[in-house]
Amino acid sequence: MRHSSRRLIGMTAGLALLLSPARALASALESPADGGTVSGIGVISGWKCDAEGDITVRFDGGNQVPLLYGSERGDTGVSAVCNDDGLNGFVAIWNWGILRDGEHTVIAYDDGVEFDRATFSVVNFGQERVEGAAGECTIEDFPSTGETSTFAWNESTQHLELAEITGAPEDPEDMEGVDPDLAQFDGTWDAELTSSGCPIDVDLDVTCEISDGSLTCPGGVAGTITFSSGSSSWSVIGTLQGLLDGDFSGTIEDEAGSGSWQVLGCTGMWTLTKQ
Repeated sequence: MRHSSRRLIGMTAGLALLLSPARALASALESPADGGTVSGIGVISGWKCDAEGDITVRFDGGNQVPLLYGSERGDTGVSAVCNDDGLNGFVAIWNWGILRDGEHTVIAYDDGVEFDRATFSVVNFGQERVEGAAGECTIEDFPSTGETSTFAWNESTQHLELAEITGAPEDPEDMEGVDPDLAQFDGTWDAELTSSGCPIDVDLDVTCEISDGSLTCPGGVAGTITFSSGSSSWSVIGTLQGLLDGDFSGTIEDEAGSGSWQVLGCTGMWTLTKQ
């Protein structure tokens, strides 16, 4: 019979070699997770290498809830964990609406002996089950930029479930040839700032330096370069000080950049060309 307690597996020069932490633990209550939040219909689940008897749980010292033991958990069968056939899982379907809103403690037992516990929070609608409700919501740029996910209420699970994904995620091929290393832009750049229709027209040429994502030009022109996910361009955000007191933004690609600036309602354009 295997035992779940920590055991010595060797002795060298008076030093005890212990089993790995996972094997020494030999069990885990995974759901509900300690510090987590649950709602709707879910599961109580985890694993234990060597069950001596019935696996049960108690919520806040209440009645024992029996769990099915022996479900397949291949991740626990490896030698670093249980070193067996992997039939170590325990599980039960559970309606979290049975418990009141707020914090709870669950204790897991093997043949009446505690082996794990967790403190978690429940959020519900003030009743065990909501019936006859309907509704949906959308989240933009989820799960990826460019996609929109729609979730709809599912009475059987008492959850909002994923109903539809529209749009297309950013294509990784769009990133081909793009080096996310800001150092690729390091060097000297010729900058030109222009405007028209302002009280004082601007036609300014300066020499700027870029180093590790920082752009600096004479007269206090400064900015930072940050990579825009899903695009081969780099956005520049900064403040023009001294020569102009305002904001500018734009992009830099390869050896050229361009964008716009605004000062007290007067707008103009800027360009960068690498020397």
